[in-house]
Amino acid sequence: MIDIRGVVITDIWFNEPSIRATVEQGKTTAATTFSLHTVDYPNAEFDWTGLENGLAVKEMSRNTNEDETVIDFSLTADIGENDKISHNLKIVPKIADVNPFLIPVYCYRQ
Repeated sequence: MIDIRGVVITDIWFNEPSIRATVEQGKTTAATTFSLHTVDYPNAEFDWTGLENGLAVKEMSRNTNEDETVIDFSLTADIGENDKISHNLKIVPKIADVNPFLIPVYCYRQ
């Protein structure tokens, strides 16, 4: 008998520890990009409803190289008069067998 314990890793993944954006002095909107990777779900769609703190995410491109699909997104954040925001971006694939996962988002003013 073998007892195996661990964390189930989805086949849609983000290869950075967090998303970071810096806002230029005098501006109130941060903009950056990030990518998600998948092997088994090249046509995956995502639910971005419920974003907080003026965050907006938009898909920019989707490219398949060999077996891996890379999906590029843009992220904008309206930080208003705050010096910084920190938020967990909830990634929700519209696929029944892939669980949502969180990516920390950090936006700072220079």
